[in-house]
This record gives sequence, C-alpha cells and structure tokens, in this order.
Amino acid sequence: MGEVFFDREVNITLFKKTSSFPNNFFSLKQMNLPLNIPVSDLRIMKRVGYWDGEKLSPTLVSTLEGTKIPSVNFSILCILLIVSGIILVSISIIMKFREKKKYEKFSY
Repeated sequence: MGEVFFDREVNITLFKKTSSFPNNFFSLKQMNLPLNIPVSDLRIMKRVGYWDGEKLSPTLVSTLEGTKIPSVNFSILCILLIVSGIILVSISIIMKFREKKKYEKFSY
C-alpha cells in the first residue's frame, strides 16, 4: 500500500454575519481535521502545533492510544516453526529421492 498525503488550507478573508452562529463555528474542532495535521499561523509564518482531535499539541500524538497490542503465544510459534522445518526437510528429501530415481532410469 502507498502513503496517503493530506493537505488542506483554509483562508477566511471576509465574513459578513447575517444570522447567528454558534461561538465555536469557526474553531479548529469544527473543521474535522485529521489527527497529527500541522497547524500554522500564516501571519507569523510559524507552525503552532499539531491537531490531536481536541486541541493543539506541541508534538505529534500517538494514533495507537487505546488500542491493545495482541500478545504472542511463544509455544504456538515454536510448534509452527518446528512443523515448518519438518515440512521443508521432507520436501527436500522427496526431491532428492525423485532426482536419484530419474538418474537411475538412464544408467546402463
């Protein structure tokens, strides 16, 4: 799979209030920004932080928060490795045996 790049720039140059809007209508939270997107202040030409879903954060936030990492059962892993090894050895023995029989047919 490839990487996905996301870029969004919002410039509000003029707004005439003709009806009432909620106080947070133009907030970052209302923009539904993706996590860890950099937020810059174009007036000072500086990055002011990264969006963490609730507020600006000075550093990138972990997208793995709240996810549980599955535990590895090492006994099952060992059994799978042993069985795979046995299968590989068996296949190589069968191939050698077939090769030997093929050469025996042509011997005089």
